[in-house]
Amino acid sequence: GVANAVPRWVLLLEGWGDEADFIALAKAELGSDRLAALGGEAPFTLGLYRHQITRTKTQWSAG
Repeated sequence: GVANAVPRWVLLLEGWGDEADFIALAKAELGSDRLAALGGEAPFTLGLYRHQITRTKTQWSAG
């Protein structure tokens, strides 16, 4: 296996349903020079996290 790497710096963007266009925009607008100017330290890695479900308490739910 591969050891878990803990990032020193994270930039989280909220996207929309069209994943390919969102990734293209993120790559175009957030190159290494821009991320370094924001305080990040190279090397930079683009990852994708998909939030699948949000569960909130409702009047008819237990607990």
